[in-house]
Amino acid sequence: MEDLKIKISRSFSRKINLGNYETTDVYASYTEEVPKETSLEEQRELSRRLFNQAREDVEEQVKEIKIMNGYPKRQVVTDKTGDMKFVGLNDEKIKELQEKYKK
Repeated sequence: MEDLKIKISRSFSRKINLGNYETTDVYASYTEEVPKETSLEEQRELSRRLFNQAREDVEEQVKEIKIMNGYPKRQVVTDKTGDMKFVGLNDEKIKELQEKYKK
């Protein structure tokens, strides 16, 4: 008798503007098979986990690409009161971040 499986796939992608009319796409996709008897609740939880992993991987890659391309020149931070504000990054800080993400 054949083992019936359900395949759950989730993906996430982002397009990044690099400037000078250049863009790049960042994409991640994950797939997992589970037995057909897996409950709907378990399937949904797996789906959420796969999507979140894809999104986290893409966002980390986007962050690295942006840093390696010399921006952002400013970033959003949250202060102690919970208010969000822009903080400028100087060239030294950008270089420090670039060193961190070099492979």
